[in-house]
Amino acid sequence: MSIKNVTVAGGGVLGGQIAFQSQFMGFNVTVYDVNDSALKHSEQLMTSYPDIYKNFYADGEKADKVIENIRFSSNLTDAVQDADLVIEAIPENVNIKKDFYEQLSRVAPPKSNICFKFFYVRTISIC
Repeated sequence: MSIKNVTVAGGGVLGGQIAFQSQFMGFNVTVYDVNDSALKHSEQLMTSYPDIYKNFYADGEKADKVIENIRFSSNLTDAVQDADLVIEAIPENVNIKKDFYEQLSRVAPPKSNICFKFFYVRTISIC
């Protein structure tokens, strides 16, 4: 299995960090969130990351270009159209997760691998 295109659903603190790191490591990254305001917030959160990366990576200078290479979309169909991997980093709310996975199941390409996280939500609540 070859992964080149990564979609991160949820551009908050966790999702933004996952997206930034994925693009820094060479993946094509799309961040999906529910609206343009949330996406702008995600992009704003990421502006502090390049300086941190310069302190930890020998090639940290490439972090300056990461944000401009990330694609942001508030349209789920658009965001996952080429996804080899979808990483879910949305809020820990049963209804939000249920709605997201129902929508994702209709639009994700068959080739997509889905990575999800549940901190506090019982998995049985989603099924």
